Amino acid sequence: MVHTARALDMQVMAGCMIESSLGISAIAQIAPLLDAADFDGAALLSTDPFRGTSIAGGSIKLSDAPGLGASPVPSGDLTMAFQSA
Repeated sequence: MVHTARALDMQVMAGCMIESSLGISAIAQIAPLLDAADFDGAALLSTDPFRGTSIAGGSIKLSDAPGLGASPVPSGDLTMAFQSA
């Protein structure tokens, strides 16, 4: 979609609503291809069950961990992370 949008001279933006660092770490992999990104959804969580991509000073910081760079918080309760609304 990004390449099609560019071919049509369109800008590209991606974002999230309320999302854990796991989901944000996945979408952040394509951040260099975007004109705008709104990946601050984990900041709206009372408890983020994952660590991974972070936002600091308006900049996206990818984790240097392997894969998506996300991992469960040690001794975190992941029950809520895998329940549907």
